[in-house]
Amino acid sequence: TEPGTTLPVFSLVNPIFSGSTFRVSLSSEPGRSYRLEYRDSAANGAWTQLPVVMGTGGELTLTNNNAATGMRIYRVSAE
Repeated sequence: TEPGTTLPVFSLVNPIFSGSTFRVSLSSEPGRSYRLEYRDSAANGAWTQLPVVMGTGGELTLTNNNAATGMRIYRVSAE
């Protein structure tokens, strides 16, 4: 982060895992981009990035349609 800039603050709500789909929602800011990322281990491993979704200023739902049935850790990045 550049000096004088602020990081976005948002809360993830309504995480749902159903069948092979995982989704989570957040309140977005217009013009900011959001990306759902995952990895299969809490301790290590590279994060797999899903496509960027642009904020609308309203609730935004991020989805992984190929969610594994085993353990998976998710996070959301914003720019």
